[in-house]
Amino acid sequence: MRNEFFPSVSESNAFGLQVFRTKISSIDTLFIEENFFAVNIDVIISRIDTQVQTSLFTLLKLIPHSYLADTLVYYSCNIEHCEKNLLSDNIRIVKAGVEHRKTIEYLITTIFIGYKNHYHSNPLFSSVDLAKGYLEWNLPFLNDPDKMCLILFDNDIPCAFLTAKIYADEGFADIILNGVLKEYEGQGKYSFLLRELKCIMSESNISKLIVSTQLTNQRVQKVWSKENFVLDKSYYTFHHFISENSIQKLNKAS
Repeated sequence: MRNEFFPSVSESNAFGLQVFRTKISSIDTLFIEENFFAVNIDVIISRIDTQVQTSLFTLLKLIPHSYLADTLVYYSCNIEHCEKNLLSDNIRIVKAGVEHRKTIEYLITTIFIGYKNHYHSNPLFSSVDLAKGYLEWNLPFLNDPDKMCLILFDNDIPCAFLTAKIYADEGFADIILNGVLKEYEGQGKYSFLLRELKCIMSESNISKLIVSTQLTNQRVQKVWSKENFVLDKSYYTFHHFISENSIQKLNKAS
């Protein structure tokens, strides 16, 4: 896999800095020197394959203001067979459309209040409102043919959801965001959603699902293991401060 490097418009607007993203599968000094030190770059958020751990010293020597923000783990599941849900009369799962906008707004803004990710490891980014960002990110899943949103209702009360992006040409789907209202956790509702998605994808000749989370989010990983997902890949998330302007802002925020 090639190393990737691209600007992040949304994060640049959110933080008032020129933010770039990179995904690194190998520590290539030339790639780093040609991309990381270009004019007008303030911060780079990198996902670095943990397999290159023994080579990280080279990167950190080149960019001393680098901070480990989290570790992201990817799980995958091959859809070899579809286990149909046996739902009680009070449970139903619907494929959401634009008419469910208010429902998704309620679920995301409720479930992700106070949720933290790699931004919150960094005092400069710690004030970001993830619920708001997740909402803007996932609303298009209600009306895009290459995206999907499922909502689970218990006695007509929406209590769990998931969104997924479908890569039909490549035969897989990526679960983007999912969650369960706190008062409904531990009741198997998330597993119902995973099984429903598997069946829908199987009927569409999608043979694989992938999903990711922070390494510290162990509870959901236990559910994935029970639903035949296996650990596939893992990535360090680093924040690299390139410009003097960004370093000064970081020091003031610390």
